[in-house]
This record gives sequence, C-alpha cells and structure tokens, in this order.
Amino acid sequence: MPIDETYLVTGQGIHLSTPWRVDFGTLLTAGETCYAAKARFLALIMPALRELCHGNSSSYCSQLKSSISSLLRFLDINSLLIGNQSLSDPDDTEFWRSLQEMWPLYILYLRQLESTDEYKYQITSNLKRILERSFYLDEARRGPLEVTKEFSVYTAFSSSTPDTYDGESLSLIEASHCFKALGKTYRKIKIRFERCNKIADGGTNPQIGSSGANRYSGGTWTHFENRLWVAKNLFPSEPNRTEAEKARISDGMRTGSIPPDFEIAELLPSNTTALARHIGCISYTRSEISIPFGLVALRTGFNPDALARMSITNWYTDSILEPDRKVIIQAYKRGKVYLLKSSSCRFKPLDPYQIINHVISKTEPLRRQLESIAAESGLKHDRERAKLVWLYQDSYGNIRDFSSETVGGGGFTRENIIINSVLESLDVKREDGGKIEFDLLMCRDTWAMFAYRKSSYNPVVTAMSLQHKTLKSFTRYIDDRLQLAEDATNLINLQGRIVSDLRQMQLIGTRLRIPRPESLPRSAKGLVCISPKDPDRGGDPNHLPGNICGAQRCLECTKWFADARSIPFLLRIKSDLLLIKEASTASAWVASRFYIDLEIVRFILSKFSAPLVRASQVDAESMPPIVPLTSVGSGL
Repeated sequence: MPIDETYLVTGQGIHLSTPWRVDFGTLLTAGETCYAAKARFLALIMPALRELCHGNSSSYCSQLKSSISSLLRFLDINSLLIGNQSLSDPDDTEFWRSLQEMWPLYILYLRQLESTDEYKYQITSNLKRILERSFYLDEARRGPLEVTKEFSVYTAFSSSTPDTYDGESLSLIEASHCFKALGKTYRKIKIRFERCNKIADGGTNPQIGSSGANRYSGGTWTHFENRLWVAKNLFPSEPNRTEAEKARISDGMRTGSIPPDFEIAELLPSNTTALARHIGCISYTRSEISIPFGLVALRTGFNPDALARMSITNWYTDSILEPDRKVIIQAYKRGKVYLLKSSSCRFKPLDPYQIINHVISKTEPLRRQLESIAAESGLKHDRERAKLVWLYQDSYGNIRDFSSETVGGGGFTRENIIINSVLESLDVKREDGGKIEFDLLMCRDTWAMFAYRKSSYNPVVTAMSLQHKTLKSFTRYIDDRLQLAEDATNLINLQGRIVSDLRQMQLIGTRLRIPRPESLPRSAKGLVCISPKDPDRGGDPNHLPGNICGAQRCLECTKWFADARSIPFLLRIKSDLLLIKEASTASAWVASRFYIDLEIVRFILSKFSAPLVRASQVDAESMPPIVPLTSVGSGL
C-alpha cells in the first residue's frame, strides 16, 4: 500500500548516515477514531515535525511520533466522552486557545496512566516543542492570529535530568581551578579568531575553475589562507546550497591540515570534521562556544537552560550602585517567569559582560542570516532565534543554538563532554586528586554554596540570589548537611538580632508618642521629629551642634515617630525601595543598607490599620520619588 507523503518525515541523521523515514500517517487509523479532525490536526503539525527532525536520527523522530500518539489517544477519549466539540477544528482561529485550555485535562489523563514519571515528562516536553513550533508556523501561514496572540503549554512530571546535580558537587577551590582552566582555553580561542580572520582576509576563493589544478584534490585548496577564506565567506551555509557544492567544499577542506601553531590541543578531540576545524578557527562551533558558555555559567550561577535562552535585546542592564563599573547580567528562567540576575564588571576580560559581548560580536553573521531567512519565510521562530546570544555552527556549517538541550532535550551532554575533555587535557583534578566529572548543572550548585557562605550563611539572601520563591527550593542546592547544622547557631543569632532591632524600634516609637505631633517638624520622609537639632550620630554623621539635622537618615535615628500623616510618605518610600531592589543583585541590595530600611518601613506600616493604609495609597502614588536612584548608598 503506497504511503501518503503528506504525513511522511524523512532524513539522514546527524552524520549523513543511511536515509530513514517515519510514517506519521499510521496514527490516523491507530486506536479510536472519535476525534473527527485528527487528519487536519496531524497535517497542521507536520511542518513543525519535519523541522524538529531535520538533522536528527530516526529514533528521535519515532520518539516524537509516540508523544503525538499519546495526545491523539487523549483527544479520541475526550471526544468520545463529551462530543466532537471538545476541541475546535484546526482550521478555526479558536483552535489554539481551545488546545491551551484543554492541556491541564491532558496532564490529568497522563497522571492516571501507569507509566513512569520520566516517560510522562518526556511526552509533555516533546509535545510542548511540537505544539509551540506549530503555532509559530501557523501564525506565519495565516498572519497574526486575532484570537490567540500567544500559545504556551507546560511540561509536567519529573525529568531524568534533575534541577540539581545528583552526583558530587564542586568545592569552591575545585570550581576556581575549573574556571582558570576554561579561561586559559577561552583566551586561546580569542587569539586564534583574531589571527585566522586576518589570514582569511588574504586568501582567495579556491573554487575558481572546476578542473585540473584547481580541483579539491590539490591546487589552491592546499593553501591554508584559502581554506580559511571559505570558512569566513561561504559560511554559515546558505539554505539553498546544493549537495554537490557541499561535497566539493567538504572535500576541499580535507586537502590540508591546520598548522600546529593554530591548533588548540585540548579542543582537538571535540571537532571531528575538517570543515568544523576550519570554521572553528574563524567563528564559534559547538566545541568553541561550550567554553565561554561554561565560564558564564560558573560565574553567574544561572541555570544552563536559562542561559541558553538569553536574548541580545535584554541580556544586561546598568548597575544602579556602580553604573560606570558594573552591569547586571540577566536571563529568564522557565520562559519569562523568573528573571535571574548576577553582577558583572564591565572591564574584566573573564567576567560575563566581556565574554557575552565577544560571543555576540563573533556570531553576528549567523544572526544576520537568520534575520534574512525570517524575512523571506515570515516565521516567528526564525525571528526569535536571531535574538539569541548563544549561536554556533555545526559540523556542516549550519546555524544551531542550544534549544535541543533545554526542556526535554539532551541536558547539555555534548557540552559537558567538551568541557571535561578540556579539564582532563589541562590536568584539572579534585582536591583529593580524583577526576572531575564536570556538569553544567554543578555551576548553579557551586554558586549557591558560594553565595550562602559569602552572606554569612544567610538562606534568605541566598534564596533571593537564586530567585527562589521559598527556602525549601533553596535547600535542595545545599547538599552539605553537616555545614547546615554547624551554621544553625549563626542563623538563629542573625534572626535574633533582627527581631530585637525591630522590637526596639516598636518600643521607641511607642515611647515617643506625644499628644501634639502637629506642633513638631516633619522630615522629608514624612516622620515626625522630636529633636531636629539633636539627631543621633547615625541620623546625621556630620551634624554640627545647634544646627538642624541635614542628612535626615531617620531610620538610623531614634528621635522620630510615625502618625497617620506619615503613611503616604512611607508607602512612597516602600515603592522606591522595591524599585531599587528589582534593579539590584541580591548581594548589592543587602550591602546597600536598603534591605534593612525596607523591613523597617514594612514593620511601621504594619502597625496601622489596613483600611487606613489602603486609603493612603492614592496620595502615595501621586508623590515624586523620595528615594531616587541617585541617592543609592546614602541610607534613610
């Protein structure tokens, strides 16, 4: 029986092995046939399936087919129970919204199955990629969808690749040794890029002519500068390049080796083809880009999947505290739910800011080609890829990113292998002399312990640094239980001091209340002052006897109290402090004194009735900032 090519996916795998094909059409007759629009639904997602399977193996394609089969079984059962109107027709603009609303029911359906959570996770992560890619392609086909502006489904169940590294973690000393080794290799990569790009500018196209001395078997292909010219000017590979052209270039690159002076010994085991090794002299391939990726992961503590999705449009902001010296590196965790932040120096060559800047500049040609492809195809997916920071070329000069390594992907296995190869070549070992089995997930674990110790074992500050909503999430990153037990006393003492300070402020505020506050002066913070010419030293460090308090650091003084008229001022201060907190890293926020000020302001407000505070909100919103960003470091 002939196969309907409408539902056929073909390919040759990553290394151009034996051609394969997977027929998705068999899903139309499998199981029940209650979902009437099954054929149209399958036709709708076929372009995305072909795109995802391009360059991958037949087993991966079969895995996607199995995931689609699970969803179709659910749609058959659902249609059988509540009728064919359970999901809109794929040709209807309501379809994507209906599917998104039905997704929780599908997750419920999976929960009833007796399969493992790991298998269910694989299904939901595969479907997430297929459906979201299909939405983008459908949007390009129909134009902007008026009903559904965005489409998103979520993964569920547990992954075989946990959020934290289950094996041994790195000590801070071991992490430092890894960072130095990767930094050494990264410097070699930058130097090679600079040297080889200059050499390539002196080369010519060795493809001129088609016979005799100019064939790939010899002639000008043997000149290193000409092969570099090809790597620089003919790659990334054009989408319409013929198989004959690809073969000619690939064979030509094999006519000569890279001179020893340009080789990076620790990267040799990673780049397997002559073409990839030549491209790696000019721009980033997977081998080269794994090194700066690992450096940034170590220095920021970001989840590798969040780092992989970092966008050139918002990857950093200026630091509020030191805008001339520092920036805040940022990336979204779990789509656009949580924004991870980390401070970086503008000038140090191995700090994230400089590393990411270099990656963006060297991958700009890849970005331009993606923008050109997106302009022709109109696909939102290609436009989004063009905004990614971490792009590279594969062994055949095609543009790749780390999307296959994020949710439901390979867990950065290849990048871990490359980094481990570098560490082993440079003889980096554990403190006990054993072999380091590096994993990118280790970077977040190690950074969490670094932040925990740096903050005097304060779990609140560390959880803030990791963008965790609860301390329970944070404690999964601290695997040294003995250390936690040992530091418990320190934590209790810290909490005791904070509680004591707040209680003291409450007592002072009560003691200072007097019958006629309207006769006393009010500071710029809206607090009543009983002794404006005799502030505490903390309230005005440079105060001269007999003068009015100039600094008005009210919250560092004991001569104030709050009344109902103070509430709008306190609400405005709270809003200003929250803006500063949002724009600062956790360590900078705590060090700036504003961390304590915000807790005191919140405490004061808690002493007034909730209706009174709510009634004062309008007045607070109309006030100009009381704590402008220019006052950072001055205290309140």
